[in-house]
Amino acid sequence: MHNGAKNTPEALPQIIDAVRDAGYEFVPISEILLEGDYQTDHEGRMHLSQ
Repeated sequence: MHNGAKNTPEALPQIIDAVRDAGYEFVPISEILLEGDYQTDHEGRMHLSQ
């Protein structure tokens, strides 16, 4: 998904249905972020700050 992409809004319902049909669910990001003093690296991995 890209901000401002021409066809994203009309494609989104189909994408959401396909993701759900594949067994995934959507949750708030607050439910998947680790608690504590973590840093996120350039690959999206979280590491405990030292």
